Amino acid sequence: MHTLFSRMTSVAASAVMAVCTLNVFPVFAEDSTEKVTIHFEYNDPDISIAEDEDGNVPELKDFTANANDSVKLPDVLLEKDGYVFQGWTSDGVYGHAANSIIRTSDQDIVLEPVFSVYKDKTVYKIHYEVDFGDGNGIVDTSKQLKDVSAHPNEFIKLSFMSYQNEFKKSTGWTDGEHDFLQEQLLIMPSHDLTVTPIWHNRLTLKYYAGDFDDIVGATTAEFDVIESQKKDIATASRFARIGYKIDHWHCDYDDKDYAFLSSFTMPDVNVTMTAVWVPMDYNVVFVPGVSGAANIKVPGKTGETIKVPEMDAQREGYTFGGWTYEDVIYQPGDSLPHQGRSPRNGHRSPGSMAKGRRRTACNNNYFSCCHYYNFSCNYNHIFRNNICCNFRNNHS
Repeated sequence: MHTLFSRMTSVAASAVMAVCTLNVFPVFAEDSTEKVTIHFEYNDPDISIAEDEDGNVPELKDFTANANDSVKLPDVLLEKDGYVFQGWTSDGVYGHAANSIIRTSDQDIVLEPVFSVYKDKTVYKIHYEVDFGDGNGIVDTSKQLKDVSAHPNEFIKLSFMSYQNEFKKSTGWTDGEHDFLQEQLLIMPSHDLTVTPIWHNRLTLKYYAGDFDDIVGATTAEFDVIESQKKDIATASRFARIGYKIDHWHCDYDDKDYAFLSSFTMPDVNVTMTAVWVPMDYNVVFVPGVSGAANIKVPGKTGETIKVPEMDAQREGYTFGGWTYEDVIYQPGDSLPHQGRSPRNGHRSPGSMAKGRRRTACNNNYFSCCHYYNFSCNYNHIFRNNICCNFRNNHS
């Protein structure tokens, strides 16, 4: 059974194509300093500019804009006896209403006014015909897509309806010669017109975290896309891995690397983007626990081995016995594998522990110095914040 999807707004309808709704020029936004001119061509002496709401006659002047950009047309209407002003066109096929958004290309644009005859009795029809090409014939869309009657040169907004089945999805309409976006304005020709859906294959864009034991959470994410659709590549927050962060993505289709939020045009096959991980930088912080003694920070990356530092601080009546982390005592000079910490808030941030307390600092592993010894035989076990600090004093 075929499934019918309706878009509730023009923005939602055009989003699937990743271009502007009223786009005449099928190009995409890019940074550009190149300028183009939008010129209004109306030499007919019977045409005049209509007064605005305040009774003033506005100016209608040519203007310049960036190439490959979106620009807004002036909110200016024209008048001509016996005719109704519809808007502007650059080609006689696509219409642009006053005060609407159009798309520039790298060429100057010449816009001419479009007028329909006032009280014209001539009427033609636009007929929508939907056929998936699967052998089931034309779909009955009479309840959703009724024929549209219009006068020649009248601007008609095409339907926002979209159709899809398991294999195909529509993203606009075509008369066999011109392609139109959903809700794009068409200038009614002097004949009946049949439009059919523009079909695209439904495909899967898959993100893969890779085969690692320390992945936290999901390892794949799949998105339903269509061929030729432009997509922004996912950011580093797509997956989480202990002690690592995603540096970029590698594409199996073209064997290229893609940065976060870079543009990717979907080919006619399924695509997998695999995360490329790099170890995170951390500080291993050794906390002396002695008044006035500064913490010792040893930098490193996940997977590296660091040397446990010496204790420079002194505590009267005690001898230093080692550094404690997660119930393990380390001695100065010991080799310590630099382990990453579990992610927090979607990022690879290590936990921070000092005497059992969570800290807000990121990218630090904390060691507590809570082992001081002397040579007497008395043991006092003092529990502070869930970390057992073992002391021996010399006053037994």
